[in-house]
Amino acid sequence: MKIKIVFFGSSEFSARILEALHKIYEIPLVITQPDKPVGRKKILQSTPVAVLADRLKIPLIKPGSLRKQPEVFTKIQDAAPDLFAVVAYGKIIPDELLQIPKKGPINIHGSILPKYRGAAPIQGALAAGASETGITIMLMDAEMDHGPVLSTANLAIGPDETFEQLESRLATLAEQLILKTIPEFLSGKITPIEQNHSQATFTKIISREDGAIDWKKTAAEIYNQYRAFHAWPGIWTIWQNQTLKINKCRVEASQPADKKIAAPGEVLTFDGRLLVQTGQGLLEIEELQLEGKNRAVAREFLNGHRSLIGSILG
Repeated sequence: MKIKIVFFGSSEFSARILEALHKIYEIPLVITQPDKPVGRKKILQSTPVAVLADRLKIPLIKPGSLRKQPEVFTKIQDAAPDLFAVVAYGKIIPDELLQIPKKGPINIHGSILPKYRGAAPIQGALAAGASETGITIMLMDAEMDHGPVLSTANLAIGPDETFEQLESRLATLAEQLILKTIPEFLSGKITPIEQNHSQATFTKIISREDGAIDWKKTAAEIYNQYRAFHAWPGIWTIWQNQTLKINKCRVEASQPADKKIAAPGEVLTFDGRLLVQTGQGLLEIEELQLEGKNRAVAREFLNGHRSLIGSILG
């Protein structure tokens, strides 16, 4: 008889893991977040996990909350799971639900715990300028990303890697690790190891405000912010009372980082390139977008907005 796994997840990263598990194990039920309005027209959009579950014809529920929901509790119990697999679900799973699976609830997390616990481990590592991250598979307990570790796998982060690129590589690593870990765990070959909780660091749910640029930070810090929030919300500043989004940028290496030639946030131009002075070093803006307008490469943007040069952003 196949092992039964009830799957909790919402993101594209989650969907990759669900597809890998579905090829080997029985998935009697998938639980994901409700459809959400997207874009200016607020069209309801299903999560990537919901789309995949529909395609695979797996029973699916989208509860707004898991607390005090007897019908959800009953559906999960009726699925008779051996395991839960929880991957970037995005909601707290109450302790009474965690007690249901016979062998335990397993979480697949996008960092090497106890670093970067919480909702945004991939963005957290990128924003911090980390050179390495990875995947942790752990048993869940009542606290967030707190349970004992079953397995880990490390992954080097490229110096220019963005969230989308790193998320995709981590998903591939997670697929490989979970398919190795589950049979070893069920056969008793793995002894769960408690985390060193004194070394824990935490991330939070990303909001639009996380993309706001503080030009007093270093060029490297702002570039890492760009890498972390490239998918959403992007990084942005204010110019002439309008939002100016930075779609592509890089640290300018030719100017010594410790030499300031302007005030933080001041826009400069050299050889047609658009540069902004930061608290330490220059950031070259390669592509940008003014509120309500189309994206433009820097040279084209400056042709139509010469007043940007010399202005102070933010």
